[in-house]
Amino acid sequence: MSERRLAAIMFTDITGYTALMGKDEDRAVKMLQINREIHSRLLEKHHGTLIKEMGDGILTSFHSSFDAVKCALEIQSESKKNEIPLKIGIHEGDMIFEGDDVIGDGVNIAARLQDITETGWISASESIYKNVKNKPGIYTAYIGEKFLKNVEEPVKVFNVSDVEIIEEIKPTLEKTKSRKIIPYILLGGIIATIIVVILILRNLPEKQPVADDLAGLIVKKSMAVLPFKDLSPEKDNQYFCDVIKESILNDLQKISELVVKSSQSTEKYRNSDIDIPTIGRELDANYILEGNVFEFGEQFRITVQLIEAESDNHLWSDAYDGTYTDEILTFLSNTSKEIAKKLDVAVTPQEKGRIEYGTQINMEAYDLVIRANQERQNMHRFPRFVKKHFEASLAFLDQALEIEPHYANALAGKGHTYFWMGLFDSAIIYCDRALAINPDNFEAYFVKGDLYQYVPGKTDLEIENLTKAVQLSPSNTWANFLLGKVYWLKKQDVFRAWPYLKKAIEVRGISKKDIYREIFWVTYMSIGDYVKAERFLKNTTQWEDSCDAIWPFAWVYFFQKDYDKALDYLDSVCDIFNCGWQCQKQYWLCFNRQLKFKEAEKIYNRYIEAGYWLYPHDSLDLAFMYKNLGEKDKAEFILNKLQIHFESLYKKNNENFRVAFTLAIIFAIKDEKEEALRYLKRTIDLGGMNVHMLQIEDYVFISLRDDPDFKFLLNHQKEKFSVLRAQLQELEDRGEFEF
Repeated sequence: MSERRLAAIMFTDITGYTALMGKDEDRAVKMLQINREIHSRLLEKHHGTLIKEMGDGILTSFHSSFDAVKCALEIQSESKKNEIPLKIGIHEGDMIFEGDDVIGDGVNIAARLQDITETGWISASESIYKNVKNKPGIYTAYIGEKFLKNVEEPVKVFNVSDVEIIEEIKPTLEKTKSRKIIPYILLGGIIATIIVVILILRNLPEKQPVADDLAGLIVKKSMAVLPFKDLSPEKDNQYFCDVIKESILNDLQKISELVVKSSQSTEKYRNSDIDIPTIGRELDANYILEGNVFEFGEQFRITVQLIEAESDNHLWSDAYDGTYTDEILTFLSNTSKEIAKKLDVAVTPQEKGRIEYGTQINMEAYDLVIRANQERQNMHRFPRFVKKHFEASLAFLDQALEIEPHYANALAGKGHTYFWMGLFDSAIIYCDRALAINPDNFEAYFVKGDLYQYVPGKTDLEIENLTKAVQLSPSNTWANFLLGKVYWLKKQDVFRAWPYLKKAIEVRGISKKDIYREIFWVTYMSIGDYVKAERFLKNTTQWEDSCDAIWPFAWVYFFQKDYDKALDYLDSVCDIFNCGWQCQKQYWLCFNRQLKFKEAEKIYNRYIEAGYWLYPHDSLDLAFMYKNLGEKDKAEFILNKLQIHFESLYKKNNENFRVAFTLAIIFAIKDEKEEALRYLKRTIDLGGMNVHMLQIEDYVFISLRDDPDFKFLLNHQKEKFSVLRAQLQELEDRGEFEF
C-alpha cells in the first residue's frame, strides 16, 4: 500500500566518485564513510530522515524547508573541509512510499537539481526558495528557469549559500558544456580601492576579479566589413550582396579576439570613393574586408579580399565560383576562419563550432530566413504597414521550417518577430525551441534578454540571457549596449557596465552621443548631480532648442527645485517655437511644484481647452492640484480610481517598483502616512528607488517631510548613491569618458 507525504526532499551526490573508485579504492571508501558520518550526524541535528542510499548518493527528507537548507549548508561546509566534492539539490514536493521504494515528482526534481548543480554548491527549487528567502544566514541567487529531465514544466532554480552570492562566482547549471563567465574587462588598471568601492556598493563578502586577471583578454585587433559591390551586368543583385556581407560579418563577430565594426558604421561607405586608409582611420579599424558578387545566368563568382588599412596592402583574398548551392555557406564559413588565421587571431573550438554550424543548413531555407529578417526590419521602417511585414516575416520563416524543421535560426527568427509585435509568451516559446536545438543560438538569447527588460522582476534573467548573447557574439553592438545598460541603470554597477558600453561605442553601432545621453544623463539625474546632468544634456544633443528637448531640460531644473530657471527656460523656448502641448504641460507641472495652484489651474484649463490630454501618471499632479485648491471631491475621485487600478496591478505583480511607487504617491496625497511609507519601503526593496524619485516628488510628500522613517529612507538612498557618484568620478578621473 502506497503512502503519499509532502516533504522537503534533499538529494546529495559525490562528484566523480565512480572514477575515484577506479583510481584509488581506499581513498574512495574512506571518503564515502566520512560522507555517511557527516550526513548521519547533521540529519539528526536538523530533524531529517534518511530515506535511502544509492551508492554515493543519499536521499533524505525534512518536515520543513528551513531545516533542509540549514542541514544542506552544514553538510556542504563539512564536505569542503574534508575535501569531499559534493553536489546538493533540494525541492519541496510529494514523496510516494511503495514498500521499500520511494517515487514521485518531488524525488525526481530533487535528484535532477542535484544533477545540474556545480560541485560545492546547493541548488533549490522555487518552493524551497519561497520558504527560506530573507531568513538570517541564508542567501539565495536566482539562476533561471531550467528544463529538467523527465519534468514537463521548467523549474525555477536558485543557488543557496551561507554567504552572499557574488555574480561572478554564481555557478553554471549546464553540465554538458562549459559556460565561462563573460570576461568583465575592468579598464585602466583597476586597483584595490576600486574593489573596495564595488564591495561597499554590492555588500559582497568576496572581491571582484581584478584587471590583472583579465589583461590577456583585452582585444587589440579590429576590422570592418564594407558593403559588397554588385558587379552583375544587370545590377539587380544587391540583396544577395548584402546577404553575403552580413553572413561573413556575423561569423567574424563570434570571434572574441576581434573587434568587428557594426553594419551601421560601414553603410555610409557603400558606393563610396573614399580610400581604405581614410576609412580605417574614420572607423578606427586596423583591417578592412571588401568584396563583390558577379552573377551571370546561374553562375556566381564571390570575391573577398583582406586589406591592412594603414598601408592599403592586400593581405589575402579568395573567391567562390559555382551555382547557388549549399557550398556557398561553406565558403563563407571558411572565409571567417581564414581571416582569423591570417591575422593570427585565436579561434576557440567553441567559436569554430559556432561558425561552422551554419554550413549544415539548406541554402533555400537559409535564404528564406534572410528574407524574413528583412521583413522584420521593415516592421520598424514602415510602421504603417507593420501587420503586412509581420505576416510576411512569419510566412518566410514557416516556409524555411517546412524545408528544415529543426532550423534553430528560423525558430529564433519567429521568436524575434513575435517579440517585435509585443507577443512575449510566443517569443519565449520559439526562442526556447531554438535553444533546445542549438544551445549556442545568439539570436534566441538576445531576444530573451531584450524582452526581459520590459518584464518587472526579471532583471536576473535579462542579465543571464544578454551575458550569453555577448559570449556568443562579442562584437555585437546591441547585446553589449543592453547588457551595459542593465548593469548601469538597474544594478547601479558602473564598473561592471562600462566595458560593455565602451565596446558598443567601439564597434560603432551606436553613437557615443546617444549612449552618453541615454546612460549618463539618466545616471547623473538619478544620483542627484544635476549640474553634470545638464552639461551632458547640452553637450550630447543637437535639439536643445527643439520641442523634444523641452521636458528633459525643464526637469533638470525641477530636480534642482530651481523653478525660476525652469520658467525662464520655458519662456525662452516657447516664445520662439510652436511647441503647444509640451510647453503648456511643463508650465503646469512647474507651477504645481511651486505650490502656486491658482496659476497651475489656469495653465491646466488652457491645456485641456486646446484639446490636449493627460497621461495616467499626470493624474497624480491633477489630484494634488485639486486637493490644494480645496476641491477635495475631485481629488478623492481621481485618487480612489487610481488606487483601485494600481492596487489591482500590485496584486497581480508585487515586484513592479513603478506600481509600488505610484501607490506611495497616492497614499501620500491622501495623507495616509503609514501606507505611503510601506509602499516607499517596498519600492526600495525592489531596487527601484533613486534619489531623484524622492526629490522630484518631494512636493507630494509634504505630509511626510518631518517623519523620521521618511528622513531615514531619503538619507539611506543618498548614501547608497554616493558610492555610485564615486564610481563615476573614478571613471572621469581615468579619462574613460569626457563631456
